[in-house]
This record gives sequence, C-alpha cells and structure tokens, in this order.
Amino acid sequence: MRRLNILQISSSLGWGGREMYPITLSQKLLERGHNLNLIAHPEGNILKRAVPAKIPTIPMNIHKYIDIKSIFTLSRIIKRENIEIIHSHFATDLWIIVPAAILSGINPAVILTRHMKSHRNKKDIGHRLIYNYVSKVIANSELVKECLLESHPLTQDKIPVIYYGLDLTKYDPGRYNGMQIKQEFNIDNKTKVVGIVGRLDPGKGQEYFLQSAKLILNSYPEIILLIVGEDIGAEGYKNYLINLAQELGISEKVIFTGQRDDIPEVMAALDVFVFTSKAEAFGLVLIEAMAMCKPIVGFRTGAIEEIVEDGINGILIPFGDVTALADKILDLLMDTQKAMNMGKEGRRITEEKFDLDQAGTQTIKLYEEVLSD
Repeated sequence: MRRLNILQISSSLGWGGREMYPITLSQKLLERGHNLNLIAHPEGNILKRAVPAKIPTIPMNIHKYIDIKSIFTLSRIIKRENIEIIHSHFATDLWIIVPAAILSGINPAVILTRHMKSHRNKKDIGHRLIYNYVSKVIANSELVKECLLESHPLTQDKIPVIYYGLDLTKYDPGRYNGMQIKQEFNIDNKTKVVGIVGRLDPGKGQEYFLQSAKLILNSYPEIILLIVGEDIGAEGYKNYLINLAQELGISEKVIFTGQRDDIPEVMAALDVFVFTSKAEAFGLVLIEAMAMCKPIVGFRTGAIEEIVEDGINGILIPFGDVTALADKILDLLMDTQKAMNMGKEGRRITEEKFDLDQAGTQTIKLYEEVLSD
C-alpha cells in the first residue's frame, strides 16, 4: 500500500458527532501509515479535540465562498505538503479548495463528504464548474445520495456511499457498566434508565420523548429519564424542555446531563435508547447505541431505516406518534429478554456495517481509485 499525502479540511466550528467525524477518520488514516494534515477553524471544537488526539493540524479560518487570501494560503499549503488528496467535509469550502488546488499546479484530487441532506438546487453554472473538478462526493447514507442526485450536478457513479464507522474498541460494552453515570446522578442500580442523546434542538424532537415519558410513568413509575446534550445553536430550547417536564409533572424523573464526552459510559447506563429526530441524514448516535448493545425505539424518519432493522435491533414507529413511542419503550422495559436480544443484534449489525476499520478501508480504496483514474 502506497503512503498517500492527504489533507483533511473542515471549516465547521464543530460540535456534534457528525462534525467530529473528520477527527475519527484522520486517526484511522494515520494508523494506516498515511501522511495527513487536518485544516480546521482556529477557534473551533474540531481543532481543540484534534491536537490532544495527536493529529497534525493546521489552524486556518477558511472564509465562505470566494476569498483570495484563503485561496493563496491554501494553495501554498497544498504545494508545500505535496498533497495528493484533499478531503473536504464542508461543501462551501469547495469554493476555496478548488481554486487553490488549481493554483497550486500539482493537481490534487478533491473529495467531498456530504454529511447532511440538501434540497437547494445547485445546478447553476458556478456549482457545475466546482463539482466538475471534484472527483467524488461521498454520501453518508443512501438518503443523502438521493438528495444529491436531485439537487446537485452529479451522476450516480460520482456518489459512493460510505457509512460512518465507529471505533468498536472504544464502544465496547465489555468495558463499561454504566455505574459511573448512575452514581453521579444518584440513580439506584435497580432503577431502569431510558435515554436520548444529542444536542438539544427542535429538530431532535426531545419534546416527544418527554411527552411519551409521561405516559410510560403512569404504568412504570420506577424509571429515570436521561436527556443528554446541550442547546448549542438552539437558544431557549433547553428551558422549553425544562418547563415542559414541569408542566407534565415529571420533573423529578428527568435528568438533564448537559454535554458529555463519555458517551460509551452514558450508553452503558441505559436500558432503552430513544431516537425522536425529525429528519436525520444518518444518525451517528444510533450506531453508538447499537455498538453498546442498546435496543432502540425511534421515529421512522430520515435514514434511520438504513441503520435500524425494525423488529431486529429496534422498533420503528410513525413520526410524532407519542402513544406508540411510549408503548414500545414500555414493551422493552417489561420484556428484558427481548430488549437484550435486540441489543445483541444491534452490536452484530454495527460490526458488519459500521466498523471504523471498514470505513477507513473503503475511504482509502476510494482515494487510490481517483488517483489511478
């Protein structure tokens, strides 16, 4: 295997799991022996996490769309590092990357990973010119691929699907028992815990979780509900949820943990994982729960059906059906064996489809293919 000179780029400030994926991928590429640098926003969360992870980083504030200074700066980096592959994780960065790649004179291949859906029409002449230079646009789900085909000047062969991968040595249920979380929040070891993980945002639908909790507690009062995440970019939503819990009369059963960096330990403390997002392009938190052997109850929205097999490793219900959500969560709380079997199936599916080693191999193979064209 030839050692490649790779430049990963993301100008996102980076907060959620999706934004952090360039770090995870970079670590895997470095483990495989490739030369790599990661360009990230000087004040962003990506840079803050990449440095202690010992990923070679280049702080750079890439301005949106055309910016002459950024183009020349990036061009010099490409030439200095003799970059063969530029892998972007933020679509607007292409307006800097493509001119810089051309200006550098060494003609590196440009690849974009599209982490979110986009229904905006981008088939104008400007986008056609930009995407004509891009070798491949990786979609993180079939759903995202469909959206790209509808809205971008791209053909089927130019959009490979590579699912997110997890480091399954980190997300290993044998390493955690959830006791740290239960002790931190004074939860009795025998008390069952139902949880939802993700930034607090209307798009994540935490209000449906609370509404279902009210119904569950009527039949199964000995549970605790964990809401994990912070209201980054959705000011006021956390207060709305706190007030809703009070209105529903369930405040004493709900714990808002805030942002957590110990997600495997959090998952280990859960008996059932709930997913109420309105439209996820992928749902990284789903495979985190699956890797930790947690059964899932979620709304049938976005790309969830590419991850959760209904009746196998989770239960899918129509979006917004709070009564069904409560019934299915209650079913798994009451039927421990069923919940355990679904959790085991989730781990199996994660090992088969969402292993970081597999994602790394697919990405490197793609790099080699575009360089050989």
